[in-house]
Amino acid sequence: MYDLLSRLDGEIFDLEVWSVGMPRTEAELRRFEAAGIRTDVMTVDGSRWSELFGHAYRTIKQRRFDVVHTHHWAANNWMRAAAILAGVPVVMTYEHGFTRETWRRHLLWMVLNLRTYRNVVVSEAVKNTQYRGRLGCTPKVSIITNGVDLGRFTFTTDQETLMAKERLCLLARQPVVGVVGRFVPCKRHGLFVEACSFVLKKTPEAQFVIAGEGLEEQNLRSLLNRIGLESKVRLLGWRSDIEEVYKAMDVFVMTSDEMEGFGLASVEAMACGKPVVAVDVPVNAEVITTECGILVAPDPESLAQGVGHLLENPGLARRMGVLGRKRAEERFDIARAAAMLSSLYEEAVKSKGIKLNREVDTCQRYT
Repeated sequence: MYDLLSRLDGEIFDLEVWSVGMPRTEAELRRFEAAGIRTDVMTVDGSRWSELFGHAYRTIKQRRFDVVHTHHWAANNWMRAAAILAGVPVVMTYEHGFTRETWRRHLLWMVLNLRTYRNVVVSEAVKNTQYRGRLGCTPKVSIITNGVDLGRFTFTTDQETLMAKERLCLLARQPVVGVVGRFVPCKRHGLFVEACSFVLKKTPEAQFVIAGEGLEEQNLRSLLNRIGLESKVRLLGWRSDIEEVYKAMDVFVMTSDEMEGFGLASVEAMACGKPVVAVDVPVNAEVITTECGILVAPDPESLAQGVGHLLENPGLARRMGVLGRKRAEERFDIARAAAMLSSLYEEAVKSKGIKLNREVDTCQRYT
């Protein structure tokens, strides 16, 4: 959200971001405020969204927003309902992944959608599965793919890769294979760990890293101990310098299952010039082409074969990295996503007869 909203024109949009308190929220809020974006943190337990409904309704009505754009399932229900009841002219949703719908949720979604201007999704996979397949509301869906800051995630030379390995206390001349992502079931880090055993049979000098944190960490550590890889696979934890981790890799691996809505980590790795080996699910086939990566079956041996093929063919891996960077520049630049979002907001408010800031002297407000 920060990468998107900080790129919108402050002369046109008066922005405000609401968040339910999460770890590291304070540091994130300072980034938003430094960019001139107001923030409001709702500190009620995020699992009890109904308790936030009254607060949201009163605040939205008082501040008279022109646009309210909600993100993820819970906000897309509770906060969207509050915005609609408060009379906000333009209400939109933003869905980054998949949810498992009950008939009650489905019914609520369809009712709210009657007063929703647009549902924004991050991929064709989410549109086709979540909306066309489950909710049947494709006429109101727009795709704005995720993007990355190409100034932060830069193409990595061979020398820069060696230096990044040394900064992470890895052996500079030995290959590094890694994954990045939250420790949650859909990311399937266990599949990566099991594949490491097969990679080591052919490439015993290989090194492995996992960057992330989450509720599945203890299960992951137990798996590493059980198969004897605790000394070969390093858990790096949460990193604020995640671009450094990508730079140290020779091969990036994406193991997420079909519940993955986009897989931003793959694009970050591609932007850094790293070849990708990914499980063949719809969104990976959408993001990663055969020119910049390898799609494999969701089993440890297939994953290891894909990784091993790139480790044994460094020229191919290098070419894939170059083409991956090119694809990131052409399709997944965050500036492109921000421009699409800006155009959607402008189109929406104009459809409601609301003039943009550059067209009037008074300040209209958007969130």
